Amino acid sequence: MKQKNLLLILLPLVVIYLFDGQILGLNTVLFSVLLISLSAVFHPKTLKSRFWIIASTASLILSTAHLFTGNPWALNMCLLSWIIVIGACARKGQSFIMSVTNGIFSFLLGGFHKIMYKLSNPSESEKDTDSAKKRYLPAIVSTIIALTFLSLYAYSNPVIEHFLINIEWPSFEPSAIFYAGIGLMVAQTLVKPIILGRLTIQDQKTKLSLNQNDYSIAYQEGKLDLEMKTGTITLALLNLMIAAYIITDLYVFSKGHLPAGVTYTSYVHQGVGSLILSILLAIGIICYLFRGATNFAPNTEKIKRLAIGWVALNAGLALTTAYKNWLYIHNYGLTYKRIGVFVFLCLTLAGLLTTLIKVQRKRSLAYLLRTNTSIAYLSLCLFALPPWDALIVQHNIQKPNYQDTDYLLSLSENGLLELKKASDANPQLLLGYKKNILWQKLQNRKIEIEKSRWVSWSNSNKHILEATADNQAP
Repeated sequence: MKQKNLLLILLPLVVIYLFDGQILGLNTVLFSVLLISLSAVFHPKTLKSRFWIIASTASLILSTAHLFTGNPWALNMCLLSWIIVIGACARKGQSFIMSVTNGIFSFLLGGFHKIMYKLSNPSESEKDTDSAKKRYLPAIVSTIIALTFLSLYAYSNPVIEHFLINIEWPSFEPSAIFYAGIGLMVAQTLVKPIILGRLTIQDQKTKLSLNQNDYSIAYQEGKLDLEMKTGTITLALLNLMIAAYIITDLYVFSKGHLPAGVTYTSYVHQGVGSLILSILLAIGIICYLFRGATNFAPNTEKIKRLAIGWVALNAGLALTTAYKNWLYIHNYGLTYKRIGVFVFLCLTLAGLLTTLIKVQRKRSLAYLLRTNTSIAYLSLCLFALPPWDALIVQHNIQKPNYQDTDYLLSLSENGLLELKKASDANPQLLLGYKKNILWQKLQNRKIEIEKSRWVSWSNSNKHILEATADNQAP
C-alpha cells in the first residue's frame, strides 16, 4: 500500500518534470521505460501477456524512432502503445481490441469510476475515510504546526525572512496542473486498473473458429438454398463488374496517358474511394454469406470459388490503384496523403487475405476483427518508423518543375532541415521570402530548444542548433 501511495505522489511530479514546457524528444523514451517498468512491477503477470510485450516493445522502438527520425506519426502510435500497455494490465487473456478499450476506459474514467463506487458503497467509503485519517492526519497536523512556527521565526528574524523570500519556489502554471493530472491518472490506472467486466469476459469467451455442432443444417436447409442461390448470382455479377473495371484501368495504362478531361487527382481519388467501398462490400457480403451454417452445408464449392475469385479481383483492384498512386507521385511529388494511400492499400490486401482465410478455414467474424485490428496496429507502427518528412523533401526537390514549396515548408523540423540543406546547395530552390520563412521557423524552434531542459534532446534539435549557429538571416 505504501508503494502505491508513493506512486500516486511521485509519478505526477515526474510527468511534470519530463513534459511541462518541454519539447517531445528523449522524455518520450524515458516515459516509455518508466511506464513499462511500473506496469511490470505492479502487475508481474503482464510479463506473460502477448499484447503487453508487443506494445511495450513498440513503445520503446517508436519513441526511439521519433528521437532520431522526427516522424510525428511515431508519437501517435507511441501514445496508442502506452494505452495498450495500460489496458494489458487489466486482465490477462483479452484480445487486442479489449486491451485498447480497457486501456482508454481505465485511463480516462478510472478515477471517476472509483469515486462513484465509493459514493454507491458508503460503508466501504467510511472505512477508507477512517483509514486515511489515521494515516495522514498526524502528518498534516505536524506540517501545519511547523509552518506556523516557521512564519513566526521569519517574522522575528529578518535574515530568515530574507532567505525564505529569495528562494525560487516552483510556480504551478495551468500546464503543470494538466501534466500532474495526467501523471495522477496514469498512476491510478497502474495501482488499480478498471475494466469493462462484462465485455472483457465475453471477449475471452469468444471463439475464433466456427463449430459445426452449433448449427442445424437440416433445419436451415430451405433457407440456406435460397441464400446460396442469391449469393451465387450476386457474386457472379460482382465478379464480372470488377473484372470490367480492372480491364478498363489496364487499357488506360497501356495508352500511357489519361483520357481528355480526366485529371490525375480525380483518377486516383475516385479509384481509392471505389476501392474502399468495394472492399467493405466484399468483406461484408462474404461475412454475411459465410456467417454460420453455410460453412458446413454441402454443395458450397461454387459459391466459395466465386467468393475467392472476388477477393482475388479486389486484390487486383488494389494493385491497379497502387499503380495510379505511383503515377500521381511521379507527376506531382510525394505527400503524406499519397503515402497514406499505399499504407491503406497494404491494409486492404491484408484484410482480403484474412477474409480468404475465414472462408477457407471456417473462421468467425471475431477472428476477422481481431486479426485485422492487430495487423493494422503493427502496420501503422512500421509506417511510423521512416523519416518521411526528409524523404518527401529529397524526392520532391529532384523534380525540375516542382513548385509546391509551401507544402515542404509545412513539414516538421526534419523536413525543414533537409529543405535548408537543399536550399544552401541550390539557392534557386526557394524564393527570397520563402527563405526567410524557413529561417524564421528554424529560429523559432531554436528558441524553444534553448528554453527546454535535457529531457527534450532529439537528433533534429541538435541539428537545428548546428544549422542556426551563425544566427544570420538569408
